[in-house]
Amino acid sequence: MRIIEYTINDPALPGYGEKHRLITTLLDHEACPDLELVCAYHERWEIELVIDEVDTHQRLAARTLRSLKSCGMRFPNSK
Repeated sequence: MRIIEYTINDPALPGYGEKHRLITTLLDHEACPDLELVCAYHERWEIELVIDEVDTHQRLAARTLRSLKSCGMRFPNSK
């Protein structure tokens, strides 16, 4: 097991100034540098938050999005 301890130094990001620890089973420091793993971890959680937003919150909209045209309708000038 490998533990990477780091602090976020961008005041615009959540968790700024706090100590964080990332625990991983990727033991090769050369193949998986610390900074690369920490950045990938945060990118993953940004994606997870977007998925949660779409699945949980936007799905609760009052109505389903639907096409304004029926499936069998032909457009002018189409063959």
